[in-house]
Amino acid sequence: KPRDRYKFSRTIGIGGMKAVLLVHDSDTNRNVALAMMPDFKDRPLEDVAKFVNEARITASLEHPFIVPIHDIGLDSNMAPYFVMTHLTGMTLSTLLMRMRNNDIEMLSFYYERKMLLSFQRICHAVEFAHSQNILHLDLNPANIHIGKFGEVQVLDWGLARYFDKKNRKPEKVPDKIVVNTAGTPGYMAPEQAAGD
Repeated sequence: KPRDRYKFSRTIGIGGMKAVLLVHDSDTNRNVALAMMPDFKDRPLEDVAKFVNEARITASLEHPFIVPIHDIGLDSNMAPYFVMTHLTGMTLSTLLMRMRNNDIEMLSFYYERKMLLSFQRICHAVEFAHSQNILHLDLNPANIHIGKFGEVQVLDWGLARYFDKKNRKPEKVPDKIVVNTAGTPGYMAPEQAAGD
């Protein structure tokens, strides 16, 4: 990572394998989100490979409704990182919870036609990924971002796998790491839950 290019602003979130930070990119003079593995030295090499695989798969999916990756690299401690667009708004799960709680602002702003348009955009993103022989494998409302101006982004491609359509099984791709998948209960396909 170029020294002093990304200046830390705040932590956006911490998940099972990565932390996502809001940083200022001095080269482009904009705020971006930087995903990193703070404890990469204590993790097995397989976890580091999964992290890099997520970055590469997401970067390969250039589509208006899939979060774009701008940079992949190693920081000065040799920790892997990737940089993506900083999104403002909320996850679909937060939006749905607020609508279920009769939040007047959400109910009036995200009326039925607007929600259907968002759903259609999610379908376009998934269809594009499938056309590239990639399965998301963890598509759920927490991994969909809804922006204030109608932006929709499919996030978190950490469980994604390449898929060989012809043989209908996971594809072995050179330089790509195919990993075992988990998923979110209640959102997994029956085949995925059964380990098929």
